[in-house]
Amino acid sequence: MAKTKTRAKKKESNRVTRIINNIDSSLKQHWKPIVWILGPLVVLTIIFALPLKTVPIQVTETYWDTEMKQEPYTESEQYTDTETYTATEMQTQTVYDSYVDSSGWSYVFNVDKANSKVSINFYGFPYY
Repeated sequence: MAKTKTRAKKKESNRVTRIINNIDSSLKQHWKPIVWILGPLVVLTIIFALPLKTVPIQVTETYWDTEMKQEPYTESEQYTDTETYTATEMQTQTVYDSYVDSSGWSYVFNVDKANSKVSINFYGFPYY
């Protein structure tokens, strides 16, 4: 039994050795493309990993502080409010109620308020 365990260990170590030798020979054959790929990546990593220049930062803050005081005060205003309105008054007054002849008739009366409307019915026809 001891011989089989050592043979199995030798087989495993031979496999590992063969794999390492294959990788080593592969790297030796293809070292130029590997350098062409990894070289720029290493250079870019170094450039962006290191700060190019350190810039000091100064922050200036401006603010206003408002304080409120409570003081008693009295405020008085005088004002005049003017309202315009129109009032319409209707008043009917008969100043002459008699037969009127169409020729040579006249009657004088006074109107107390301006913008008053006067109507005359002559033979049943109104005149304004």
